[in-house]
Amino acid sequence: MFTTKKIYFIIIVFLTFIAYANFANATYEVKNDGVYYYEHKLTTADLGTFQQLDVYWAKDKNHVYNKWQVVIGADASAFEVINYELGKDKNNVYWSSQYFNETYIVKEADPKTFEVLSSGKSSYGVLGSGNNHYAKDKDNIFYIGISTKDKQKINGVDKETFTIIDWKYSRDKNNIFYENSIVINADPESFKVIKGPVIDYVVDKNSVYCRGIILENSDSGTFEVLDSYNAKDKNNVYSYCEIKSSNADTYEVLNRNYEKDKDNVYFSRRKIEGADPKSFIVIEDIYGKDKNHVYYMYFVIDQADPNTFVYLNFGYAKDNSNAFFQRYIIKNVDLETFRVLKENYAADKNTIYYKENTQNIIIEITNNALYSTLKGKVILRVERNGEAYYVSPDKKEMYFLSTLTIAFQVMREHGVGITNKNLEKIPTADNNCPEHNSNCDNPKKYNLNFANKQKGKILLQVENNGEAWYVNPADGKRYFLGKPADAFKVMKSLWLGVSNSDWNKL
Repeated sequence: MFTTKKIYFIIIVFLTFIAYANFANATYEVKNDGVYYYEHKLTTADLGTFQQLDVYWAKDKNHVYNKWQVVIGADASAFEVINYELGKDKNNVYWSSQYFNETYIVKEADPKTFEVLSSGKSSYGVLGSGNNHYAKDKDNIFYIGISTKDKQKINGVDKETFTIIDWKYSRDKNNIFYENSIVINADPESFKVIKGPVIDYVVDKNSVYCRGIILENSDSGTFEVLDSYNAKDKNNVYSYCEIKSSNADTYEVLNRNYEKDKDNVYFSRRKIEGADPKSFIVIEDIYGKDKNHVYYMYFVIDQADPNTFVYLNFGYAKDNSNAFFQRYIIKNVDLETFRVLKENYAADKNTIYYKENTQNIIIEITNNALYSTLKGKVILRVERNGEAYYVSPDKKEMYFLSTLTIAFQVMREHGVGITNKNLEKIPTADNNCPEHNSNCDNPKKYNLNFANKQKGKILLQVENNGEAWYVNPADGKRYFLGKPADAFKVMKSLWLGVSNSDWNKL
């Protein structure tokens, strides 16, 4: 009935605005049958002595709670809240990010003398990878955040001369530090932060640094931030800490989405393969063209004629031969009478069109038996233009992955955050373990019952950089979805083809 086909999609890390909203509203509720944190019941809570201490902290006579989890080892009688992510008792300082549910001991911290120096946000006003905290006690300086949860102490720091530069950078008389590590070869005398809308860069007399690492072949004397994504110096154009273009002298920003240099055209951070920079112009926002093609974002619009292509409105366009919605041809259109009515709607003398042949369609599945077979899988309509759909592992719905933009949206909305500790319980596919997870192939960490519950899910590593994994329903293993080429290799054998006859049964 089904044949195996291929899938290609990319997932990017999302900004956790939902978590930020939860911070403002999080609360506990005492009911007749127990204490609840949202829908989670605190099964060990003592109703008579329970008290909420702060947004995420609570305690009773026996336990300390962060959200709905018991803080193992914490002394309830001596526990004090420091702030919404930090607390302490007579033995330890405890930290838990608002973005996940594990609570960590701040190693080597002395609770009697512990104090927070600064709680930082990213320069663009949105919480970065969790609010970070600089802190100190009688002996040490600490950088506390998701990326340093297992090693918060800043080693090698001179406490007497320590100062905070920015939300992730600090210094003493000898060194510059990024989070809890020394920035190698940085010159403290000339070191300064250049704030960007999304990423803060740093320069000294010798180099440019991004996230504590020297940018290759960078020139600090000519370095400047261009916009939310891009920066440049006399040698290169940079995007998110990587070289985008080595033709800085010919690089130009065309609009908020398109840029080009003498060799390439770019949409946002991505090079448009085969585009001709000499003839390329912007048509409108996310549409462009050169002498050969018309582009929707970085996709070629098949059969579109660049000489006669006209953008209309609300994603609709036409040329002398066809009408289009985004990058798709609308079939059987009468071009002479084709017009846009309002958002999503167009018409000709015969038909009214609603996002014809397009995206983001949520389709309800009514066939319980087929849903049980397909849930969590990506299916391909092999007899209808290879349309791809992701079948929800939790709801009887599937989502049309019609464009890369919609695939991004679907994965952002339906991806599930997971801690590194829980991720490591799921077996990895052969040769599919990224280098930064050195323990992920340790079979002692596997929990097959837990892994089976994750089948079909997209998991996002909230403690790292939002790296994405797909748990294959067929084998219960997780497959790393990294760069586009890697995602293609991983998923090409996991896509399940479905015929029109079987599709109609769904």
